Amino acid sequence: MKYIVLSSEITPSVYYYFQTRAELDPSLDIQCIDASHCSPFSKSFGSGAVLIISRYIGLRWLWWLYWHHLEFSKIAYFIDDDMPRAFSSHELSWRYGLKTTLKFHLYWFWIKRVKGVMWCSTPELAKRFPELKAKVIAPIYVPKERPQSEAKPVYFYHGTWAHRHEIEWLVPIVREVQKRFPTHTFEIIGNRQVRQLFNGIPRVRVLSGKKWADYKEYAEHVHYQLGLAPCFDSAFNRARSHTKLFDITRVGAVGIYSEGLPYQGKVIDGQTGLLVPNDSRLWIEAISKLLEAPLATRQAMYLNAVQWCGEDATLSEHQLPS
Repeated sequence: MKYIVLSSEITPSVYYYFQTRAELDPSLDIQCIDASHCSPFSKSFGSGAVLIISRYIGLRWLWWLYWHHLEFSKIAYFIDDDMPRAFSSHELSWRYGLKTTLKFHLYWFWIKRVKGVMWCSTPELAKRFPELKAKVIAPIYVPKERPQSEAKPVYFYHGTWAHRHEIEWLVPIVREVQKRFPTHTFEIIGNRQVRQLFNGIPRVRVLSGKKWADYKEYAEHVHYQLGLAPCFDSAFNRARSHTKLFDITRVGAVGIYSEGLPYQGKVIDGQTGLLVPNDSRLWIEAISKLLEAPLATRQAMYLNAVQWCGEDATLSEHQLPS
């Protein structure tokens, strides 16, 4: 079966849900296309492929799809968060949330007209479309094993401004941890607002946001001790996936994750990472515990996480629908 994945840029979701499958199984014919950098009239897909639309592809591609949908055996709309309810989510800016919801309804209106189906990134998200019987497509990734390193100790949080509440919450936590560990650096990705939030805290490195390809290249050339993945409990966040586990493991680090969805059931507390309630005092202690832990302790947890990722990726239930 041939799969064509259309998206506006190659995003982390395109990578973790589709490109990694092609990397792990060379027999899978998965072609990922950045619709923002090519014209639909410059492509020839043949016939009988499954066409997957990831979030957005542009109005020109939508119009093309309307006239060429019969060339495909199936058309699926893949969404990786609760786009219909983004406008009411306090996690997102009102402008971004409203734009996301409006785009969803526009795309789903046209995709329904060509008999398209819905694919979702998590079981929790799929539950929100009971009438559609949406398929769940799990993210997969098998990181390369990397030994733990003591040189230039770094702990980090790599998230977008869509997680601004978690970023703000981390400020006093990082301030206290930096007092306890005078040789450690904290790294975060962010904009001017993030720089202002962490201004005055010693040894905080704020990186500018990167496109996914650039970030992936960057992550493959750094080696950190500890990654943070706080996620507040909300309806919008419960529909998110656990791909931060992959991002953290990618750089050879051990992770600390919020209890509950999306990490409950994916992270094994004390074995593949730590699950901690969203209490700042508990996070300070958990971070301190892992930064103080012997190298062998962190290495064992990291290797357990790598093994879990590998076993999870081979589950038969993760096969793409045909």
